[in-house]
Amino acid sequence: MVNEWSASQLSWIYFSNFIIILFSFGLLYPWTKIRTIKYKLENTGFENLNLNAFTGQTERDRSAIGEEAADFFDFDIGF
Repeated sequence: MVNEWSASQLSWIYFSNFIIILFSFGLLYPWTKIRTIKYKLENTGFENLNLNAFTGQTERDRSAIGEEAADFFDFDIGF
């Protein structure tokens, strides 16, 4: 996973969010959280993603204990 977050940009977002929350008496708190998450998501990505190697590794690490525990708790993940 690659993060291309700029410290100065993220600091500005946090600072301006604080000011916005302060002057709106907390009413714009949800908007500021979405603004921060939007910036983080737009600047996060994957580099050299090899899906075959990734899924192959997870299939090798499978154990019978995990499958039996899933059966016991009646937990189903369908693929």
